[in-house]
Amino acid sequence: MNSNNDPGRSFFRHENIFWIVTIAVAIAIALLIVRRVL
Repeated sequence: MNSNNDPGRSFFRHENIFWIVTIAVAIAIALLIVRRVL
């Protein structure tokens, strides 16, 4: 049964997307702070 492997793969994919979005937001906030300070 492949039903057990599919949820795991989709879960990892969602985690990767979550991390990418989190890092992107962190970089965007950092750029805004740097621009305001400069």
